[in-house]
Amino acid sequence: MFICCIHYHFVVKCKSIQSAFHLGLVVCNAVYNPKVTKMFRDAESCGCKRIGGKGMLLWQGVAAFKFFTGYDMPVDEVKERFF
Repeated sequence: MFICCIHYHFVVKCKSIQSAFHLGLVVCNAVYNPKVTKMFRDAESCGCKRIGGKGMLLWQGVAAFKFFTGYDMPVDEVKERFF
């Protein structure tokens, strides 16, 4: 599993990271905009499975909504409208 929590262009020049992508590797990106990043394109070209950052964005929002309002966020409605 390869997890990137910073913009990939900061690390793209590092050959050891680029060579880490291989068939079957799961690549997770905390970046949710843009949906398809350069890292995802590079990973896909090597046969990696990709997991984007939108799920993280959603569940951080769920936690923040509960913290600030005291209510449960209507997750299904938010998913339907924005995802």
